Amino acid sequence: MLTRLLVGVLAPCLAIGTASAAVVNVTILGTVEFAPNSGPLGPINPNQAAKITFSVDSSNFVNNPTFPTRGYPITQPTFSTTMGPITMTLKNPFPGTPYFVIRNNDPQVDGFQLSTDLSLPVPPALNLNGSFGPYGAGFYVTYEGNTLPSLDILDAIGTYEYDGLTVFYWNITDGPFEAVGMIFESITLSVSADLNADGIVNGADLGILLGAWGPCRSCANCTADLNGDCTVDGADLGILLGAWSL
Repeated sequence: MLTRLLVGVLAPCLAIGTASAAVVNVTILGTVEFAPNSGPLGPINPNQAAKITFSVDSSNFVNNPTFPTRGYPITQPTFSTTMGPITMTLKNPFPGTPYFVIRNNDPQVDGFQLSTDLSLPVPPALNLNGSFGPYGAGFYVTYEGNTLPSLDILDAIGTYEYDGLTVFYWNITDGPFEAVGMIFESITLSVSADLNADGIVNGADLGILLGAWGPCRSCANCTADLNGDCTVDGADLGILLGAWSL
């Protein structure tokens, strides 16, 4: 059974901040638990693969002044959610801002969610309509409170599976109903090889990587460390060259 956990009320004001810039790719993997047998999502069947992918800019975020959460606006063209043969993107134009929200020690759990609200997991609208308007991408997971060290997304680079998992909620909503339910398997946050966030991987990114060559001074803010081992070396160069824009 999927579980929905609300974490607060709408914040009255927002604090906007910046930090060192890096493009972070987010990948959520799982399988379909249940699906309709008719309508736009009718081709989806249980046990098929499910995936959500998108990117955010680590320097672009909004802090919640009421709860220990931080929202990173999703780079909208990068977002897709796939369940079996069906792939959906965000509604365009999007009504508001879709966030990837990080929750740290509130009060005893950490977590991630997709939302248009920094306090509640409100599913972002998708580009395909159900019976009650646009479908929504519902996703929320929590872990034991020592999983994340901060609200900085660069501190959260890595893969999170079932170790320490306390709650997961992943579905496609149709108004007040769950149209498709997914079983969560993992969420991975990785630094993109597009180190200057200009949409391509080329010589400019190579120059940034070579300029950072060697042990990182700060593991949390070493954006050229693409494999997360706190050193910029041949392994990171291989990742960058593998992502080179043709």
